Amino acid sequence: MGALRERMAVDLRLRGLSPVTQRLYLRCAERFVAYHRRSPRMLGESEVRAFLDHLVQEKRVSRSTHGVYVAAIHFLYRVTLDRPGVVRRIPFPRRERERLPEILSPAEVERLLGAVRRPKHRAMLMVAYGAGLRVSELCALLPADIDSQRMLIRVRAGKGDKDRYVMLSPRLLGTLREYWRVRPPGGPYLFPSPRPDKALSRMAVFRMVRQAARRAGLRKRVNPHMLRHCFATHLLEAGTDIRVIQVLLGHRSIRTTARYVMVSRAHVGTVRARSTRWRSPRPHPPRRGVVARPGRAGCCAPRPPPGLEVATIVRAHGATVRQQQALSREQRHALRAIAVCRTPALGGHLDVCAHCGFERPAYHSCRNRHCPKCQSLAQARWIDQRMARVLDVDYFHVVFTLPATLRPLALAHRRLVFALLLRAAAQTLLALGHDPQRLGAELGITAVLHTWTRELEFHPHVHCIVTAGGLTADRRRWRPARQRHLFPVRVLGALFRGKVLAALQRSLARGELSNADPVATRRTIGALHGTPWLVYVKRPFGGAQRLFHYLGRYTHRVGLSNHRLVAVTRDAVTFRTKDGRTATLHPEEFLRRLLLHVLPTGFVKIRHSGLFAARQVATVLPIAQRLLTPRPPPAPSPTPAPWATVLHRLTGIDVTRCPRCDRSPLDRHVLPPYAQRPPP
Repeated sequence: MGALRERMAVDLRLRGLSPVTQRLYLRCAERFVAYHRRSPRMLGESEVRAFLDHLVQEKRVSRSTHGVYVAAIHFLYRVTLDRPGVVRRIPFPRRERERLPEILSPAEVERLLGAVRRPKHRAMLMVAYGAGLRVSELCALLPADIDSQRMLIRVRAGKGDKDRYVMLSPRLLGTLREYWRVRPPGGPYLFPSPRPDKALSRMAVFRMVRQAARRAGLRKRVNPHMLRHCFATHLLEAGTDIRVIQVLLGHRSIRTTARYVMVSRAHVGTVRARSTRWRSPRPHPPRRGVVARPGRAGCCAPRPPPGLEVATIVRAHGATVRQQQALSREQRHALRAIAVCRTPALGGHLDVCAHCGFERPAYHSCRNRHCPKCQSLAQARWIDQRMARVLDVDYFHVVFTLPATLRPLALAHRRLVFALLLRAAAQTLLALGHDPQRLGAELGITAVLHTWTRELEFHPHVHCIVTAGGLTADRRRWRPARQRHLFPVRVLGALFRGKVLAALQRSLARGELSNADPVATRRTIGALHGTPWLVYVKRPFGGAQRLFHYLGRYTHRVGLSNHRLVAVTRDAVTFRTKDGRTATLHPEEFLRRLLLHVLPTGFVKIRHSGLFAARQVATVLPIAQRLLTPRPPPAPSPTPAPWATVLHRLTGIDVTRCPRCDRSPLDRHVLPPYAQRPPP
């Protein structure tokens, strides 16, 4: 933007906006210009709408982020360029539904404070919790703001540029004096950064809180702002007037403070519901061998009503889809396999108890990898085999996404583009790992291909589970990665973009993209060189045990499982998507989207690279295991466990014994299949 950026920066300063808002508006304007690669003076309303639609549809930004972009573009055209007509009809997004904050109990807060090791960090957490400060207010505190005579803390220029006072407890004052005695700050700030003249950054506070929560063993996603929520909720539970809490928090409206009433145990937990007055019927005794597995909220996991399965939709509308749509061989086989899975068409066996006469038919599964009912046992067996190759280190989760412009090409050449996507993701991570300026070691990578969104739209992306460190080239030392991040996201995206586009150009030159227009494909590839590619990195777990619980969610997942179905009628299929939302589609459109994610025959969607590659498993991987753990990893079983044993371990149900009398094993009699041949 050049001179235009400087002019906008001056306008932002003259308007008196906060430095954070100024940086946000400038960054949004720069991304708007980078998307169109033209000066904003040459752009109009249609270009603004195209950019905002790109943010919503492809980037999937939240409503609040969308609102920041709209505000920045409004400022650019209304104030800096003096062209208000361009954005006059550009609406602001509707505000997001306000979510209730997650709260720590007083005991959990004590555990969190006890897990902090440094006096400076302990003092910061106690100030954040004991005074209810925001992160920016905590970082901007000065020693002169602590008034030990009046037992108050002054908050200067908080949100909305407002000052306020909060209380200073004797315990908090003692903690601050201990911190001052051990290591007095050398600069103007109470909690300085490594450079004494600079304030501590917000990201440093977030990292410190996350590390303390991990050491304390808290399963909730703790962040510094949660301590502010705990401050207000615990005061409310102690009987403090809500108007006093409003003043302490610096809220402009009482409605903002009133949301803590909804999470306060003193207000919600003590109300007696009408259902407690009803006489509940005597519960039936549970069947022997059946164990109820807890769900996320501590109760039984929700199950779909009887008959609410993907197979039911396939049986009702599969024939119409076959007639109206041009399906591939793999898609036709997947439809047939899902329709006949666990039905008499595949045969099975009849379990008979010789003692009480109990009979139970059990039909065979289709074993198709796209069937939502046939993945649990395969996933459990795969995890058992991978236990022998585990490295007891932390792991990063990296997601590489194919841009929307290349998705039509991926639909037409699935095998080629999917293999290229997996190979480019692995090569990107290995190349940065071997770079001596980055890590200088060989990583261990497990990559899993996914092609769907929660709405079943076509969205190819690769989930990579990456070791937080690697084995050096001399095979003598394990070099850990940085605690903060694996590699910079922009570097990952740029290198991944270059490898994918170079591979596509080679395939086009060799004639492997037979159905594609060479001129249009080259133009598309050339345009993608200047756009940023989305790469997402997070560190979701630490240690080997948590790794396999996490991996199970990605390795053998299909586009949609049965438990996500909400309602199925003749004209509509409703299923859960994300954050409590649902989507409703016509059954034929539902099956069309489901078939988009059928993989080519024989395509391997789970691939291992680096230390986990097949050629390294017997040679290099044991060296890394010995360097990390003195004890050898558990040896894999020479033969896989029977399916009944795996099912008993997963569900607690022993299918080999009679569920009625539980006295004798069941006799098994073969039931011949009705179909002439099994599905693939």
